[in-house]
Amino acid sequence: MREFSPCGWNMNDKTVLRPGQQTDMVIGVDEAKESIDVRQSIVYDVVDEVVTVAQPTPPLARYDIQKDILVTVLSRRGDTPVRHAIPVRVKELLRDYRLASDKTVGAVNLEIIGEPYEFNLRMHYRVRPFLDSGLDLVIAGAKVSIIDISIGGAKILLDGEVQLNPGSIVGGKLIIDGNEHEIRCRVLRRWDKSVLSSGRSFDYLVFATVRFIAVGKETERRLSQKIREIERILRQRELDLKTERDRKDILS
Repeated sequence: MREFSPCGWNMNDKTVLRPGQQTDMVIGVDEAKESIDVRQSIVYDVVDEVVTVAQPTPPLARYDIQKDILVTVLSRRGDTPVRHAIPVRVKELLRDYRLASDKTVGAVNLEIIGEPYEFNLRMHYRVRPFLDSGLDLVIAGAKVSIIDISIGGAKILLDGEVQLNPGSIVGGKLIIDGNEHEIRCRVLRRWDKSVLSSGRSFDYLVFATVRFIAVGKETERRLSQKIREIERILRQRELDLKTERDRKDILS
């Protein structure tokens, strides 16, 4: 049962949403492209079924009024972090919300329209594996090139002979550090793209997005670990490049 208290918005005697809380607002999810629009904000106030949050970046616009979105917040279950999503509807854009007697800011009023539930943002968080990342994908018996990947699915480049039809379900394997993990995938989208090759001819590349629909807990855990590992390596490479550029600028 959900209810409002002076400390925030509660469910089953636990505060789920409270003023001062950081939030990731899920503005939209494109299932076909396996992408998600997430914008950070902070909770200013919670009164009954109305939540006031800071305008995110990029800000919500007038055409977003009456749009159903999610406000997601982190809490803990013992030592384990858990993210909850609260369904809300955009009700009002506030240009001059008063935070203090001498300070006004942009804000948004949201109406709570549903019960909180556990939500995994990382299902949609994508990374671009590098060649020696230790992560490979086989779909319908053929190894494919991974453009980007999340726990929930991947965008892939196909060999021209691989036929994947949108809506179909196919078997596959995730190969993580040499270990094979059986999975099943639903094909969400397939499209061609022409690129100029050597000379004046064009090559036609075939792309697809797939959603992982039958992934064991251990496979999901290993994939999540691998994604975080790739993310750390990519960030370190970016930092190394920036450090090298700064060093050259100092010496020049």
